[in-house]
Amino acid sequence: MTSVEIKVLVFGATGRTGRLILKHLMTASTPTTVYKVTAVARNPSALNDHPDVQNSNLTVIKGCLNDEEQIKTLVSLHNIVIFAAGLGLLDGQRPNEFYSRSAKWIYQSINEAQKSNPNQPKIKFVCITSLGLNNDPERMNRLYKWTLKIWLQPCYDDMAIMEKTFLNNNDDVNYIFVRPAYLNDRIPDKELRVDMDGKPPLDEVNGLGRQLNRNVLAKFIVNDCVASDKYDRNVLGVTY
Repeated sequence: MTSVEIKVLVFGATGRTGRLILKHLMTASTPTTVYKVTAVARNPSALNDHPDVQNSNLTVIKGCLNDEEQIKTLVSLHNIVIFAAGLGLLDGQRPNEFYSRSAKWIYQSINEAQKSNPNQPKIKFVCITSLGLNNDPERMNRLYKWTLKIWLQPCYDDMAIMEKTFLNNNDDVNYIFVRPAYLNDRIPDKELRVDMDGKPPLDEVNGLGRQLNRNVLAKFIVNDCVASDKYDRNVLGVTY
């Protein structure tokens, strides 16, 4: 039986979510589909303790999201690009172009690669942003609205530009933006809820979810976004 090789590029691979995404990617291959993963890290040694670092399907390379030429080259060589990189709490309170700059370069590379090779499979961009981008007052906790959302507004503003870079273009570029709730590693794994409008999921039984286990998010990214086309070209709100 001949297997299909899917090349996956992961930015933010050394972060807490990125490491879990790598773990799930390493078990996602099937007899018919093999995932070859490239993890980009400013400090590759930070993945030396990852349980899958010796897996032949994983390659760790040194890279930086400030390097436009490297980003564009790497993106053009892969089938799926996962963006799990993020800013710390302090950096997120200051105006920045971390997300919007990365989005511009990644989008340009995908678009150029597809136009130069129209017969090749389309590149999919899977990106983690935040439910902080939701501005629906009926689905926003009041305490959060007047504290963390205000503090991190510069970060959210830049994330919004990142999403619009893909959403506001007519080119045939595939994407999925996943907006998770607050990630809490101390709560148990259980099935997450998805809102297709990028808002916090709301229902009569579970109410308005505000937290999500990081491992559940990573598993969703791999199983439902990478290995499936169910949510292609959508912005998702995910939480418990």
